[in-house]
Amino acid sequence: MERVERESGRHYKTPLGTVPSVTTILAATKSPADREGLARWKRSVGSEKAERVRQEAATRGTYLHESIERRLRGEEVWRPTPQWRRDHPWKASVEPFMRRVNEVYAVERPVWHSLGYAGTADLFAEVDGQPTVVDWKSSRKRKSPEWIGDYLLQAIAYLAAWNECKSSTEPAIAHGIVVVAYADAPADEFKFGPEDLPRLGREWGRRLAAFECGRVGTT
Repeated sequence: MERVERESGRHYKTPLGTVPSVTTILAATKSPADREGLARWKRSVGSEKAERVRQEAATRGTYLHESIERRLRGEEVWRPTPQWRRDHPWKASVEPFMRRVNEVYAVERPVWHSLGYAGTADLFAEVDGQPTVVDWKSSRKRKSPEWIGDYLLQAIAYLAAWNECKSSTEPAIAHGIVVVAYADAPADEFKFGPEDLPRLGREWGRRLAAFECGRVGTT
């Protein structure tokens, strides 16, 4: 699945045509309150520091994703000794969770959906005995449930896309976990299961419809 970068955001070429990415849709349909909150923070710290924080977060995220991918593929060995934890705090944050990942179905898997979106999911795997979609995040500050709504919608979009385009031998998925790593604490886990799918699915559908109708920034 080929990525296409446009002025409006990332798109993917899929068997269904060229469609926007999940992250592009979520970014374009943030609520006015979320947009104002971000703008207020940028004004408070200044544009130079805001850009530096953004670049640091992007670099940190890439490092963590690539390290986890190598670990899952058996290309990198993690030895959770005290010295290792000091040298690799972001990896140490997610290491306890990694021990609960059993069978790996797909890493960095491109998925798409007939509703008109696509993306590359971090991980589909058996976690704690359940087929699960996992999305990795990192943060300098602890996250609370009310701050991770879009993270959950990203995961539910990938879950729905997996279930639609998976092969006949791959399991259906009804669980998701957003894992948020920190430099000084074990990762937080924000989970959802079958009982949450209708609510999250409706919210994701609302954001997708807003994007398609051009009601960007009004949701």
